[in-house]
Amino acid sequence: MKNIIFVILALLLYAGSLKFKDNLRLSNAQQTPPTLGDIRGKKGIPVYGKKLQKSNFQNVFKISGKVNDDFSLSAEVTREVIQQISLDNEVYLKYIDKSYSGKLVQITRKPNIYTGLYSLKVQFKKLPKDTIGKVLLIEIVYQEKQNVLKVERNSVSLREEVPFVYIVNSESKLVKKEVHISYKNDDFFVIDKGLSIGELYVTSDTRDLSENDFVYVVREEER
Repeated sequence: MKNIIFVILALLLYAGSLKFKDNLRLSNAQQTPPTLGDIRGKKGIPVYGKKLQKSNFQNVFKISGKVNDDFSLSAEVTREVIQQISLDNEVYLKYIDKSYSGKLVQITRKPNIYTGLYSLKVQFKKLPKDTIGKVLLIEIVYQEKQNVLKVERNSVSLREEVPFVYIVNSESKLVKKEVHISYKNDDFFVIDKGLSIGELYVTSDTRDLSENDFVYVVREEER
């Protein structure tokens, strides 16, 4: 008899736990999670942004060459490179987290009849001895601009006839500003018209943004 009563009590407790779980599931189901539209309506569209400041801009050629016994480096390059470099260009070589500066001492203006490439030589004052005989990468700075306004390429929309950048104004709304690009490399555009120092511009993807959108800046990227 006692065993029967124990079994009945156990079944009642189990049934009660199931009922509690069902009520909890129902309660959670009725609590609809906020949609992206709800979030945007309260806080705006999240974007990355950065304040515009003047900085330096460089265009470089990255070239591989072999280090000789006298710490010079010999390389062969294309016609495009030869046409844009000169003996006064700065040259850098990075090796094991250290940078070494060199000087262009020879540029051949006639191509190799077999490869069609042009040869050049860079002289370094000193390099680690274990670089001799190795093929290493150098950077030749063939264009440099000081104190210019540059923005990340991703910040500039090229989808319209005139390029533009989105600025975040004091009301946290987007303002479209048409810009003129004077120089560019793989990472940046140099802007000489359309933007001013101190303006907060959008650095994240702008394809889904529109002028007058209400936004909030997730963080200001310091690069």
